[in-house]
Amino acid sequence: MTDERNKAERALEDLVRDLPPGPAASPEFAKNLRASFSAGSIEAGSFVDDSEVDPADLTGVWSEELDDGTALDDTVPGRIKDSGPLSSPAAAAGATSSSTGPAKHTGRVFAFPVWAQAMTLAAAVALIVFVQNANRGAGPEQFQARGNGTIEIDGKTFALSELDAFRSLLEPGTAIHVEGDMSALLDFVYPGFMAVQVTPGVEMTIPEPAGRWFDRTASFGVDHGEVRVVTGPDFAGADLSILAPGTEIEVTGTTFAVICSPCSTCVCVLEGTAQMKDEDGKVQPVRPGRRQTFFNDNDDPPFEEPIRGEERMKLEMFRDSAVPRLRSEEQK
Repeated sequence: MTDERNKAERALEDLVRDLPPGPAASPEFAKNLRASFSAGSIEAGSFVDDSEVDPADLTGVWSEELDDGTALDDTVPGRIKDSGPLSSPAAAAGATSSSTGPAKHTGRVFAFPVWAQAMTLAAAVALIVFVQNANRGAGPEQFQARGNGTIEIDGKTFALSELDAFRSLLEPGTAIHVEGDMSALLDFVYPGFMAVQVTPGVEMTIPEPAGRWFDRTASFGVDHGEVRVVTGPDFAGADLSILAPGTEIEVTGTTFAVICSPCSTCVCVLEGTAQMKDEDGKVQPVRPGRRQTFFNDNDDPPFEEPIRGEERMKLEMFRDSAVPRLRSEEQK
């Protein structure tokens, strides 16, 4: 089979060499082609895939046998059916011209012009943006501000009693600073997901919501003061990440407080689970009913103790007021 294939290939090579030369390229065309190539202005062409061509679909292939009587295998492409033996290149040329018509080429042609590429890219970008926006969780709402105090947002200071004046500024990622006496409080809710209570002295960012279907991690930062959080029914399967001085806090629910001072960061867990991670990546779990303290100004190890009575009472009060606001309409 190999010897027959080699003979066939040599015969084909001889026939190709004996073909008459094609028309010479126009000098003007060659000049324009060189200029276009140098300028990089040649447009994208077509890609022809010959790998899926079925030889049986071709109308033009070589004779069943060569002029020396050697039979050709069906694996040799280019057979002219019913043409008889070829005795010379001229006979081959005659046989080709008398065939049923021009060769039928069934290879796939992929033409992908520049405008189609641009439209496909634009559609892909639009789809990504649409999915990201649809996945974004709801922002904070149901704001409640009370007590004697002020809030600073983007360099502007408002009294807590002026809620309508600053409500629209409380967007996720916005830095706020609340000051006032012990009566000053700011509450807000992420529907179904979590409720947040900000106390006097807090410097923090408004939490970024978790995604609805993917990227299910909410996050915010606390630099100073105490923030209380109660998670809701839609929190299941999500995480909450809180950046605080000297630690990163990861929470899976349910009621807890983060207290930051110049020398330490504490996490008090009333219900649920949380863990604190130091700057070296070492993790300390915080169990329900316990208070874990990380120290920022020395090398003292983390310290764990029961939640203090006053903090437990405040967490229970916030939980009891927040849970009804976290329920969906179907749950109410």
